Amino acid sequence: MMMTDLVAHCPRVRFSRTQLAAILLWGSILGASSVPTASAVTLWEEAALKLLGNPERRFVSMLGNVFYLNSIAHSLALDFSKAELATKMHFYPEIGGSALQEFRQGSLYGTEAPDECLTPMLRHDSRQWFVGEVLLCRDGRFFVPLRWVQFAQHAGEMGAVGWAVLREDGRLRVLDQQRIHV
Repeated sequence: MMMTDLVAHCPRVRFSRTQLAAILLWGSILGASSVPTASAVTLWEEAALKLLGNPERRFVSMLGNVFYLNSIAHSLALDFSKAELATKMHFYPEIGGSALQEFRQGSLYGTEAPDECLTPMLRHDSRQWFVGEVLLCRDGRFFVPLRWVQFAQHAGEMGAVGWAVLREDGRLRVLDQQRIHV
């Protein structure tokens, strides 16, 4: 039953109820064993949705139009579960490029969106780096990243926008008047 449901709900190849019934009938005519009926598949789907939860929410407008809203968290979880797709996902704004092909390349996302709306962590060289924490750069300077970005001019190399930090008399002073790129 589960395999039938997986085939019927493959994200890239959706079957209508009529097509699914035809495939199941074809399988039973050819002598396949344990071929469920279309109504049994429907009952199994309903039971699975009750057990696991339905990621879709149904809304009806004041004019009677019906809309369905999918859970963004559920959609992202599905995307992350596909290794081929997950490696192509981008979560950091791209700055400095001239082409605008995707939302992440736009100035609103790269410079004007609130810092707290962007990805708060970067994993690099098996370490995790967080925004809002003082870090020591390779050249010995201190820095407080406020947002992680990709630099278009450097083939997508990761960097940060944030505040410089000065060391004065054994103390650190954050220069929070002007943001810099590192």
